[in-house]
Amino acid sequence: MIQDYPLVTLQIVSDLAYREFRTGDESYEGWLEMYKELAEALNMDTKRLDCYTMLGGLYRFKGFLEDASEYYNKAFEIAEKVGNKEYTASLISNIADLEHTLGNLEKALLLCNNALKNPELSQSKPNLYINKAEILIKQEKYSEAIDNLKKIEQTSNRLSPLINILHGYSLTKLPGKEFLHDGMKYLEKGGYLSEQSKNQRWIASYYYYLGRTYLDNYDLSSSIEAFEKCYDYAIRSEFQYVVLSQLFLAESYLLRYKISQSDSDLTYSERYLANVIIICQEQELTILSDVLYLKGQLLIALGEYADAYSIFRQTKQIALENDNSLLAISCEKNIEMLDSENIDKEIVITNEITEVIKILSKRSYIKKTEKLPDIYFLNIFAEDGTSYYSHLFRDQTPINDVLLSAILSAVKTMSDEVFGTGLRGIDFEGKTLLVEGVGNFVGVLACERDSFNARTKLFNFMKRFNEKFAEHTSVQADQATLEDIKKQADLLMKIIFEKTLKGIVTAI
Repeated sequence: MIQDYPLVTLQIVSDLAYREFRTGDESYEGWLEMYKELAEALNMDTKRLDCYTMLGGLYRFKGFLEDASEYYNKAFEIAEKVGNKEYTASLISNIADLEHTLGNLEKALLLCNNALKNPELSQSKPNLYINKAEILIKQEKYSEAIDNLKKIEQTSNRLSPLINILHGYSLTKLPGKEFLHDGMKYLEKGGYLSEQSKNQRWIASYYYYLGRTYLDNYDLSSSIEAFEKCYDYAIRSEFQYVVLSQLFLAESYLLRYKISQSDSDLTYSERYLANVIIICQEQELTILSDVLYLKGQLLIALGEYADAYSIFRQTKQIALENDNSLLAISCEKNIEMLDSENIDKEIVITNEITEVIKILSKRSYIKKTEKLPDIYFLNIFAEDGTSYYSHLFRDQTPINDVLLSAILSAVKTMSDEVFGTGLRGIDFEGKTLLVEGVGNFVGVLACERDSFNARTKLFNFMKRFNEKFAEHTSVQADQATLEDIKKQADLLMKIIFEKTLKGIVTAI
């Protein structure tokens, strides 16, 4: 078909590639790569421009930021070559947003300012003003952010949701109760317009800035609710807010723990912070210094003063290297506080971030659930959908398998909120095991490494699996019922989820 009808073939593949880009659905996986190969083989600049832009967006959505940057820059070179000003402005906006996500604020701001000096670019892509406002907010230059947004308030109705959200949050940061009141009005309007638009990225942005406002005013329960909603939308639309929502969830839960002294608040803080540290390490995000500072606060709450001392010293050094004087001063205050307590710093001090995560994971796994789940069967499926391990549990059946014992031990001792941090230390045929609980079902994923994408895939799978079998949660689990559920689980796995390697432990 490609030989006889090259343009028709390319158009069909382009449509399927676009669906992969917009949805991330596994059923469309691979079409973007095929589109790239066809566009390069046919040597068509306009098609390669489309393709590279979509690849940059898809990789950014999935959290592969280096790959996203590579394709955005390839697309930018072509846009400059063919003289497409609209595409050039759009790509500058995307690249600036990517640099912003990576924490390179000055570089992102320079890109925006240079583009806005060119009327052809600024008029074709008003998003550049949005990019610049987000960067100024990150730099705590709220008045400048408001002045920047006013330049497009009357000319860009399409961007009205984001303009209101950013304008509102900036107002809440200015001194004076009247600014807080006015800022909330703008925020609420932006949230309403975002909901009406059904743009998930904008909705995630609304809940993020709403959560920040509640956190600034120490309304911790409201901030937690807002950040959790932000995460729910971000996981489907915006990598940056996946990181930030979890970071501020960790902070909100930690602050609430200092008031409530609730173990569950502390466990949630541990979980979210461990997730953020993993993502920051994978992507080399400069947000790491802020994450480490929060880690020090968490270690103080846990009574791990020696480790906290080391973390604050490490964070201070990173903050000074990044010209973050405010954070460096905060670290110094904590170091002085710990010095005044005469802490014995000769105790084993953890210097590596990965070791901190391991300590937290071990601490989390000894927490008990209020009700131990009843485990009925375990199914592990291969990539082609066939079942290669199945075990139906009975009290009289001894458990001798090391892997099985480890999984059961983890499920029976871990509280629900720490499943997502993974079964660390268990090797399964050279793969890492992740665990996630949704409702009455617990899933185990065998993957190459613990990553944001693997955890997202497992969570989404377990959510769908739980919804499928929700009607069984109230059924008395006699032998016939268990066999029936097991057969249905086998069938569901083979038909729908044959592309992934999963193990399902059901707790009814």
